[in-house]
Amino acid sequence: MAERILRIEGMTCDHCAAQVREALEALPGVRATVDFPRGEARVQAPEGVPLTALTGAVAARGFQARPLGDEPRAGDGVPRSVAIVGSGSAAMACA
Repeated sequence: MAERILRIEGMTCDHCAAQVREALEALPGVRATVDFPRGEARVQAPEGVPLTALTGAVAARGFQARPLGDEPRAGDGVPRSVAIVGSGSAAMACA
């Protein structure tokens, strides 16, 4: 068995997390726990199960999955925006 941790995007509640877990566990031999607040799935899968099968099962339920640590980084061509909220000493920057 191989353990993989996936970053899950698009979850808004515990029901979403249950949907992701059910999608992953529909694959033969796969066991998963999904943490909605962290946006992560910890997956135990047989060695022969490709990553694309895991991410495809999640995508079929309407969510996005990618290996943890594979997040976009600054300068990688992904558009970023910053909002300045307030003014003076109460101003806050939000990405």
